[in-house]
Order: sequence, then structure tokens, then C-alpha cells
Amino acid sequence: MCIMEDVIIYLLNVIYQGYRQSFNIKGRDSRAFYITLVVFQHLWFVFYLALKVVMNYPLLWILVMIFVLPLLASNIRRLHDGGYSGTWCFSWFCLPHLALIGAMFLPSLNNNNPYTRYPQN
Repeated sequence: MCIMEDVIIYLLNVIYQGYRQSFNIKGRDSRAFYITLVVFQHLWFVFYLALKVVMNYPLLWILVMIFVLPLLASNIRRLHDGGYSGTWCFSWFCLPHLALIGAMFLPSLNNNNPYTRYPQN
């Protein structure tokens, strides 16, 4: 396999795992997994905004939940990776991008982490 195929497989795996674990707030996520999911979700959200401009359907808000749930669950798992409680995710409702950026650069806490021993991905 060439490097590009490996990258594509990794990206597809992150997207699949991110959506699959939308309701799982236990465990931990690695920094690379989290950053990849955040970037993909933001690109997906740009597509949503373009769709909203073209078509003004009242049920398009359901698509917003498709963006928010995987990010919220992954942010909680990312906070667990740093040794913090997932309740810090409530900062999303005040300063959402500050919480996203903070979780991207949050170092992992490998010793004495109460959530799990190592990140799942």
C-alpha cells in the first residue's frame, strides 16, 4: 500500500469510529483521533451551511445533531485522556471553540488516570 491509501484508511476509520461512538462517553480518545474528527466535522458543517443556504427545509436542524453528538462525546473522552472530568464539556455552551482548541492541545495523563489506562484509538 502507498502512504496515501494508509491516510485515507485512517481518515475513514476515524470518521466511522467517531460516529459509532457518538453515545459513548467512557474511555479516552487520542489527540490525533480528536483533531482529525474535529477537522472533518468542521468541513462537514461547511457543507451543511451551503445546503441550508440553497434549501431552507425546517428539518435541517437534525443535521446539526449529526455534527454535535460525535464531537461532544469525543470531547468528553479527550478530557478523560487529560485526566479531567467530562463535565468540563459544559464550557461548550459558553465558549465552544475555546473548548475544542483546548482539548486539541491537552496533554495525555498516562499515570494514575481514573478513566482508562490508554486511549482507545
